[in-house]
Amino acid sequence: MSKTQLDMSVSFNGFSTRPARRLTDLTDAVRGAVAVHTDWATTARLVTEQLRTHLPAPDLLTAEQRLGSPESYVGHTLYVEPSTPTST
Repeated sequence: MSKTQLDMSVSFNGFSTRPARRLTDLTDAVRGAVAVHTDWATTARLVTEQLRTHLPAPDLLTAEQRLGSPESYVGHTLYVEPSTPTST
């Protein structure tokens, strides 16, 4: 996904979403914490620190998205990591 695509708000399932670029610092920081390649407990601590530092404000979701639904679980995909080759 290009920077231009990340900067645009999109409509999905009738909801307008905020620009994904607002998550760039968070996703970059979490990716960096995981890239340290240490034990699980240390990785969890490093990711937790980055989440605390870069957690976005509630207005990342639109008011309509924050309402939810009394009838069922509601989730919103905010970011999908680009595909990367995996080793087998």
